[in-house]
Amino acid sequence: MDDYHASPALSATRLKAAANLTPRQYWRRHLDPTRPAFVPSDAMRQGSLVDCLLTSPDRFDATYAVMPEGLNRTTKAGKEAYAELQATGKEIISASWLAIAQAIAGALQADPVIGPLLKHASQSPHFWEDEQLGPCRYLPDIEAPGLLLDLKKAASPDPRGFASQCWQLGYDIQLAHYAAGHLNRFGGALGQVGFIAYDWSECPDFGLYWMPADWLLIGHQRRAEAAARIRTYEATPTVPGTSYGTATLELPRWATPGSRSTLNEEF
Repeated sequence: MDDYHASPALSATRLKAAANLTPRQYWRRHLDPTRPAFVPSDAMRQGSLVDCLLTSPDRFDATYAVMPEGLNRTTKAGKEAYAELQATGKEIISASWLAIAQAIAGALQADPVIGPLLKHASQSPHFWEDEQLGPCRYLPDIEAPGLLLDLKKAASPDPRGFASQCWQLGYDIQLAHYAAGHLNRFGGALGQVGFIAYDWSECPDFGLYWMPADWLLIGHQRRAEAAARIRTYEATPTVPGTSYGTATLELPRWATPGSRSTLNEEF
């Protein structure tokens, strides 16, 4: 898996970054030779933990070290115990995190509709040469001929809230990229493509959401636009200039002439 993430082939992660970040932010995160090592957020780590339990449980013991409940890292004994965990080189998680992740995995596996789909979970990477974008790669969570699903930890797993998250974070771009890889891998039509969304809870809410064809088409368009941005960024040897250019500010729609802000009223 390390070889996959180290590959320079175009990934959905970079495409989403190009769509959502400013040129300077993208350059700093992906192109700056002095950029700091990427540190995933807790939300990302939690999602990866659930992914591991569902798609590659055989890799759990080699990937994670569980911190004993009640370990006090301020004491000498606690510091020594934590140092031993760090020495394993594994990702350290709490027992409470593991309990929640196991509850989520169990709830999804027990669902009569989602459970059978999880039998296709594997996270098997694939590389291909895209005619328009060049070398590409993808790492699907759940895949079979004609089927493509991604597991998503959602801030709001209800359909309306998750749809907003999909657009804001570029999940349609991700699925479009995966769909291109799926076509290269299996050939034929992709009949079912979507997400399994859940929240981080011991009694999780979750849903199975299919992406409509028209939205996936938009995802393909946004993917092409993001790829074009990446080519532009990579052609710039130094950090880009202003992210927003020069513009004249417009009065916000909610503002009215003569209105006074709360800040002004305090003076």
